[in-house]
Formats: sequence, structure tokens, C-alpha cells
Amino acid sequence: MMAGRLGDIFGRRRLYAIGLLLFTVSSLLCGLAPDPVVLMLARVVQGVAAAVLSPQVLTILGTAYTGLARQRAFTAYGLVLASASVGGQLIGGLLIKADVAGLGWRSCFLINVPIGVLALLLTPRVVPESRADGSGRLDIVGTVLVTLGLAAVVLPLVEGRE
Repeated sequence: MMAGRLGDIFGRRRLYAIGLLLFTVSSLLCGLAPDPVVLMLARVVQGVAAAVLSPQVLTILGTAYTGLARQRAFTAYGLVLASASVGGQLIGGLLIKADVAGLGWRSCFLINVPIGVLALLLTPRVVPESRADGSGRLDIVGTVLVTLGLAAVVLPLVEGRE
């Protein structure tokens, strides 16, 4: 929610590009991680990057298109998301099995780097900039409360009886 609000205030394309840059760099860090600690920290950065990126995509689609074009855009978005959920697992398995350049599991992260760089280069040309009308402010207290509430619900589910 906070990332969406930041996009409203500072520009959705700008936040999209920042999220994409963070995701690309963290993918590189994951692929080059010398130990599990660095890998876990880079994965946390990937998660933050995805949290910044995702609301921008949905809002950009909602503001850039109207009517039937909007329906088609969201349909395409849903199809790509569903295909990526399944295809990502398959491609990751194939990359590990192929052991491209002896990289093993690292190729699952490193494949994101050229894709991310290409997307970053295309962003200024194909992603329209938009902001929310009027002035706005961030709800820091609300964000902290929602985060704590979600952690209070999810943590017991993940940890179970432990």
C-alpha cells in the first residue's frame, strides 16, 4: 500500500523503474552470492523491489487504458502472471538441469539481469508517467500497523507448532 502511495506522489513510472532496478540488481546479487546469508539478504531486497514494482504496474494499466483496451490490458496482465507462475518453475528447473556455464541454481537469478536491463531501457519509451491528482501524504502509522497485523497472522501460520 505504501509503495502505491509513493507512486501516486512521486510518479508511477519513476517508482516502477526504481523497483525494476532494485529487482535486477538484487537478482545479480543472488546469482553471485558467496554464501547463504548474502543470498537471503538479496532475496529480501528482491521482495521489497517486487512490493515497490507491483502496485505501479496495476495503476499504470488502470490509468493508461480505458474501456475495452483496459479490459484487454488487464486480461493480458492476468495471463502473463498465470503463465509466469507456472512457466517460471519450469524454466528454473530447465536452467538448473542444463547447468548453463556451470552456474547451476545461480542461472535462475542471473537470467533476470538481461531481461531487467532491457526492460529498464524500454521504460522511458513505453511506460507513461502518471501521478495522483492533488497533494497526498504517506500514512506511516497505518503502514506499520498493517505490517504488524499481517506478521501477527502469518508468522504463527508459518511457524506452526514450533
